[in-house]
Amino acid sequence: MGLTGMTVGKWRKRYRELGLEGLHDELRPGRPRTYEDDKVVEVINRALQTKPADGSTQWSARSLSAATGISKTTVHRWLQTFSVQPHRQKHFKLSTDLFFVEKVRGHRRSLPEPARQGDGALR
Repeated sequence: MGLTGMTVGKWRKRYRELGLEGLHDELRPGRPRTYEDDKVVEVINRALQTKPADGSTQWSARSLSAATGISKTTVHRWLQTFSVQPHRQKHFKLSTDLFFVEKVRGHRRSLPEPARQGDGALR
C-alpha cells in the first residue's frame, strides 16, 4: 500500500490502546479554517445557480468575491478545488448584445465566397 513501517506501527499502537477511535487522525497544528463548509457551499451554489446582478452572463472569481465579501484568492481556490468553471457552460447562450445579428451578418459578408456558399472551406 505504499506505507512506511513507522505509519503502520503508529496505527497498530493506537488501535491496541483506543480501538477504532484511535485510527482517526488527530488535530494537526496550523491556522484554523476561516470559513465553515456552509459558506463554501453557499459560494459554489451561487456560482452554479445564479447570475450576477450587474447583467453579466456568468460569475468570475472577482465578481463572486465582491458579492460575498470573501477574498478573490479564496473564491478562486474554492472554484478550482471543486472544478467549477462558470465561464464554461454545456448549453448555448444567446448574446445579450443588441447588435448581435448585425455583427454576425457583417462578419459573414467579410468571408471569402466559398465560405459564404457553405462548402466549409476557408481559404
